[in-house]
Amino acid sequence: MEWWVELLAELLAFTGFGILLALLGWLYDKFNRANGDIDKPSSPEDDEPRLPIAVRCPKCGKRGKARGELAGKKIACKACDERFVAKPVDADNS
Repeated sequence: MEWWVELLAELLAFTGFGILLALLGWLYDKFNRANGDIDKPSSPEDDEPRLPIAVRCPKCGKRGKARGELAGKKIACKACDERFVAKPVDADNS
């Protein structure tokens, strides 16, 4: 019998089914990455948070900051609770 089959049998007998499944998952993942079958990880730029943007409420005019990921999405004004789409405003414009 192959050495790795005996090793898997011993792992199953002594440590339980969970560790065997974890090992098989790791081997499957390693094999597929070597063949290029698994999607490449996302670029580091996708994981980095964006810089905050300056926003202004269209109802009350209050200025504030929002996370960069929220640009183009609806947010609520902290002063008047108006919901609006977060659009960056220039710092120079009043």
